[in-house]
Amino acid sequence: MKITRMACNSIHSNNFSISRPSGNTSYLLLYVKTPAVFELNGTVTHTEPNQLIIMDIGFPYKYSANKSYYINDWMYFENISSGFFSSIGLPLNTLIQVQDTDFVTDIFKKILYEFNSDGINRMQTMSFLLHALFMKASEFYNNMLNNYTFSPYSQRLIQLRNDIYANPAYKWTIDEMASQLNICPTYLQRLYKEQFDTTLIEDVIESRLSYSTNFLTHDSISISEIAKLCGYNNDVHFMRQFKKRYNMTPTAYRNLNQG
Repeated sequence: MKITRMACNSIHSNNFSISRPSGNTSYLLLYVKTPAVFELNGTVTHTEPNQLIIMDIGFPYKYSANKSYYINDWMYFENISSGFFSSIGLPLNTLIQVQDTDFVTDIFKKILYEFNSDGINRMQTMSFLLHALFMKASEFYNNMLNNYTFSPYSQRLIQLRNDIYANPAYKWTIDEMASQLNICPTYLQRLYKEQFDTTLIEDVIESRLSYSTNFLTHDSISISEIAKLCGYNNDVHFMRQFKKRYNMTPTAYRNLNQG
């Protein structure tokens, strides 16, 4: 894959309009962050914000602002096999609702950074990042086909889960986590279970036990010290939960995994 031109967060007035009756000589990737109007295959569609689309080479199209200003990220690219997109289930010339705006925005920014850099591996890095973006877009499209309802809290729940696993020793409480998301504790627990198919408390426990296996495998510190480092007030509680999760004691796990 080779990116020839791109930009992030391009802002245009309410009379912005692009028309390409003969399409482009390269692929065009658009991430449209504001309401817009698209004309594709003779069909006019008024879109909601956060739409992604990849225009095929030579495909005619037209798009414009929808009454207000227009913002998008855009990219022209080439040197990609014709069957690549079908192989990953990603249709061309099709509007796809972006369900994780942070991911797409971050990927675009990273690609643009590499595009403007002089790093010796910039081309390979851009190719890997672009491939990741395509795979995520395919996931978004599959969610659309299956009528997947993306909660407005989904990105914040993912961040909360990241925080839990990044800080397993922290004394997490349902009330505090709910306060962070500015929702009630009961609603948070329901949303979390729906999104991750596990409860908040189960994930907190899993983060701590998973963290403990690193110490048991690579360090010689005591079980009691490991329990403290993983957020447990006493080693008995830690050992009970560990045995329930791994079907063996922490000591047995250490003996099995330390050479």
